[in-house]
Amino acid sequence: MQTMKILKLFIFILLISKNLYALSIDTNEQQAILECEGTADKKTLINAWYVNEPYQYLIADSNGHTTVSGMDIELINAIAAKIGINIEYNQDSWYQDQLDIQSGNADMTAGATYILLRTVTTLIF
Repeated sequence: MQTMKILKLFIFILLISKNLYALSIDTNEQQAILECEGTADKKTLINAWYVNEPYQYLIADSNGHTTVSGMDIELINAIAAKIGINIEYNQDSWYQDQLDIQSGNADMTAGATYILLRTVTTLIF
């Protein structure tokens, strides 16, 4: 019983220490991490995207024109409007999006998380 209390106290202290350390990181250091080479002077950034509802998908209006929509797209558009840049959307597969980012053909992609299924699919096809 006493050992369990000591363990819980240790975990609590560890979590508090971790959070205090995270808060103490210099904001200039954090900013340097977020900066991307070659994008500072661009007025339009290319977003590589793939269909992944409800995050990224196409919707058609009454005239048949399609528009990219979804939660990721709304977030990207809101940030772009706030900082005064345009976004060009290029649709492709998840795998191609990764290649476009690596080669510099795209500036960003949303939802680029690693999951085992994507690795297996990439290897098969």
